[in-house]
Amino acid sequence: PSRAYPARKLAELWGKMALIQFHDCVTGTLSDGAYEELKKYVRQVRRGGEQIYRDAALELLRHTAPEVPAGFEAAVFFNPTRHAMRQATLCFNAPEDTASVQVFDRALRQLDVVGCDVKTAKVGTSLKATVLADVPPFSARVFFWKPSTAAQTVKSVTTAGDGDAAVENDFFRVKTDGRRIIEVFGKAQNRALLRDAALTLSEDIGSPWGREVPEKVIGRFEASSVTVERGEARQRITLKGQYRDAQVRTLDWRVSYTLNRGEDLIRVSTDIDWNGDQRHVYASFAPAFPFEEDLYCEVPFGMLKRPVIRDVNVLGICDEWPSLGYAGVEGDGVSFALLKGGHAGTSVKDGLIRLSLLRAPGYREPGFVKSYEGANDKGRHQAEFALAFAPCRFEDASFSEKAGAFAAAGHCECITGESAGYLGVTGEDDTVPLDAPLLPQLASLPSGVRISALKLAEDGKRTILRVWEGEGRPVLYALPEGIAMRRCTTLEEPADEFWTNTLSLRPFEIATFEIQFD
Repeated sequence: PSRAYPARKLAELWGKMALIQFHDCVTGTLSDGAYEELKKYVRQVRRGGEQIYRDAALELLRHTAPEVPAGFEAAVFFNPTRHAMRQATLCFNAPEDTASVQVFDRALRQLDVVGCDVKTAKVGTSLKATVLADVPPFSARVFFWKPSTAAQTVKSVTTAGDGDAAVENDFFRVKTDGRRIIEVFGKAQNRALLRDAALTLSEDIGSPWGREVPEKVIGRFEASSVTVERGEARQRITLKGQYRDAQVRTLDWRVSYTLNRGEDLIRVSTDIDWNGDQRHVYASFAPAFPFEEDLYCEVPFGMLKRPVIRDVNVLGICDEWPSLGYAGVEGDGVSFALLKGGHAGTSVKDGLIRLSLLRAPGYREPGFVKSYEGANDKGRHQAEFALAFAPCRFEDASFSEKAGAFAAAGHCECITGESAGYLGVTGEDDTVPLDAPLLPQLASLPSGVRISALKLAEDGKRTILRVWEGEGRPVLYALPEGIAMRRCTTLEEPADEFWTNTLSLRPFEIATFEIQFD
């Protein structure tokens, strides 16, 4: 590459990231001045990371760019992860009167656009479109697009009152009674998987670090309106409602359950605007099968099976386990996982799996601090997570792979006619690897093997790969032709003089390798 590896910039950003992970910072329990300083560091890390990412994408495009047919613009979507992506988010600058876009592959076959977010900019229109298109690991895909003045539509929209309605795809049927979700039916399993799903409100007396008294459930939300959308590629149920009580001054909520064609996930998004005290909002799901109360949780570099927390302890939350990408349960030959997208607290209680969304803790006894304003999640909050199922034991369900794919984010670069050249790839395959190698050798690693880092060594002369096994199974894997590695210490110094074509890992092992490609 013509650009030098940004080692110094990365080191500075990692230093700021380490500060952000300091225990008082990561919980948000800071004074206002320190909190504002922390937000500045967060912005710097995010901005610096985006700059490095964009520079890398532009470096790939500097050598190659797609030949754009007349009447179209081009966008290249990069997938820099080892997870295949089912949908791509493309960002465009379009003419002022643009209401939606049409997107095509390299053979000019039209693709399904299942979401358009249009915003008027100072010049023209800023548009973000979600396209159902597979983008393989460590790869890139070229899309051709053109603006449209017609707004995006769906085949039918039905406003449901008290009556039943359902949406479905190849894998699931999701049913509502007009107030909440009353069933998720799995077509592959030929059985009901969930019998109830809703947002729930409970009492939250204590502090950001724990609860003064055990949590008491106040109630489950029921929608005042339900909208059902049915399109060829996407179907969705959206429930909306409001809630008020003595402690909740504002709580307007919306939750959507989305099914994409060909995708074995149920995508859930929530949008909650609230102002309240001493309350906790979470999403709860009731499996339709008997299950063990133990909760499987992804933890750093592994997975733990954690028991239900039964003891009341004023120093702890008492009812939630932290986890990373997923948490779930198993029973009666079925496993169920919440793919969490970063939300920490998960629990099993009274036959429900619960995902914590918002907290506003506060003491109720005289003489104590009334509330912890800085720790209260007031205002508008949006969250995205997914529901996944498997007809096997939880350890064998490869939920770590699904969670990684759900959380993976790509990067879109738009190419104008002025800078477009010829990509140099022919044939029917419209998945376009660019001239720079995008590591197809690492795309086929076993599902439990997660890549923690792929970088230059500190000496700038060798390539370092750090991986870990996340599902508790030993790995003995023959590497594809053209790749070799040898073990290193965590300081990236060679620990073995012999190169090998086999990847060997113990369950939950973290390992560092020097890696070579032909």
